[in-house]
Amino acid sequence: MQRRRAVTEAEDEIVISAVHSVNGKRQRYLVPFLNHPGTAVCLCVDHKLRVLAVEQYRPVVGETLIELPGGVVRPGETPKDAARRETLEETGIRPARLFSVGTCFSSVGVTNERVHFFLCRRFSGAIQPEKGLRAFWIPLAELVETVMKAQALDGKTAVGVWLLQQRFECS
Repeated sequence: MQRRRAVTEAEDEIVISAVHSVNGKRQRYLVPFLNHPGTAVCLCVDHKLRVLAVEQYRPVVGETLIELPGGVVRPGETPKDAARRETLEETGIRPARLFSVGTCFSSVGVTNERVHFFLCRRFSGAIQPEKGLRAFWIPLAELVETVMKAQALDGKTAVGVWLLQQRFECS
């Protein structure tokens, strides 16, 4: 795949690509997509099987969403360090040990963003959310129900909750 840069904004850029078709014949397509450094998500679960979540307004979709703590991986930062930093910034909770439990692409038609998921069972601190956020503990079973009803959450949270559901076998 050949790529050429079309527009650059801050850390993200829009790239135009020439791609090959499935049947092997070379065809030129203009495919704009967002070049993304990646995202890290923390699946913080306490001894009562409650999950640390945040609620925040997302202007791009015009809704307040329930999300798992996480954010963009900064240059020079590992996804694990980003998950730790974002969780502390967004919630006031400091993850101690993080274990990788999977990755996925967020939306392959428009971005190359890879989302990294980390499980955290050991942490310290008290909830002190970042301005504009509400951080809270929610029972995993209730969060699973929220995902099943497709109520006010984003895709990375749905995948993260599914990973937790598989790990803790909760319906």
